[in-house]
Amino acid sequence: MKKRFHKLDDQPSFDFLLFGISTDEREYRLAWLLNSELGWELCRLENICFRQDQHQLIQEFSHYVHTDINSQLTYHLVSNKCEHGYLVEELKNIDFFLKINGQTDDPSIQSPVGRLKALPFIRGFFPVEPAGLKSKHKLLF
Repeated sequence: MKKRFHKLDDQPSFDFLLFGISTDEREYRLAWLLNSELGWELCRLENICFRQDQHQLIQEFSHYVHTDINSQLTYHLVSNKCEHGYLVEELKNIDFFLKINGQTDDPSIQSPVGRLKALPFIRGFFPVEPAGLKSKHKLLF
């Protein structure tokens, strides 16, 4: 009997908003400042880990999460830098990523995003298009 092969076309969905943050603050201090300025409750989760087979290294990136029950949005604050490299190698100038999951076309997103740009401890805050990145698969956590 002849073997049959079925090819599954499973393309990942990048239906989230992604912003890059440049700051001099450490991750725990940035999370605390965002909590106090925006009324969030960012709490730390387990680090996001990736294994680099080329160098036998494990990369660990800090990860904080806040869920807004009213707007049903989830905010992920993830560091871009670790001891052994970058989460997104092509964006080395970014210190952290803010990933927003949920109904991203909701106008309630504009309020915290606008306030983030004006915070004095954030040097740069800008949108990032995840579909155009080579290492975009690392953003699917």
